[in-house]
Amino acid sequence: RTKADYVSKCLDINYTEEIDGNIITEVKITLTRICNDDNSLLNFILCYFGYCLTGERSSQCFLMAIGNSESKSMLANIFMKALPIYSRQLHRKTFNEDYPKYDKQLAMTTVPIRFVFVDDVDLNKLDCSTLKDFVDGDPVVYDDVNINIQCKLYCTSDTDPKFGTDESMKRRCILTKFTNKF
Repeated sequence: RTKADYVSKCLDINYTEEIDGNIITEVKITLTRICNDDNSLLNFILCYFGYCLTGERSSQCFLMAIGNSESKSMLANIFMKALPIYSRQLHRKTFNEDYPKYDKQLAMTTVPIRFVFVDDVDLNKLDCSTLKDFVDGDPVVYDDVNINIQCKLYCTSDTDPKFGTDESMKRRCILTKFTNKF
């Protein structure tokens, strides 16, 4: 890369146009297994992760993966390993009421971050208002600076979220259940 390319960051990948069919087959089998051996769930997950990379926010949604299976975290870990400059993991209490480090966590979600992962989110004191603001993509103020958020949220939990009667949270949350174990 040169300065004329206007590239500030790049992935550490040795790109090649050669395709190894065995690797593609192995990856598809693994991803299908993670997605409960359900091709429609796999296609949805791949579309959501593709949507994460766009920086687009108009859908105003986030993905909540639930179940007693490590496969729900495995998807996020694959994404973060493959695309580290576009990914961040936040503390499990980031979206809790009165979490004192919320601003600092959000400061880690600036451009070029496109995918934010919260593993085993603490559902006991979830602050729906804060979560909605983040998902909607409104600028967040931190140290008197507006932070424009382009990332999408992927959370995991062992149990269903309890949004009560908040219909707008129910609209924003795409709930998926993972059951396969490895």
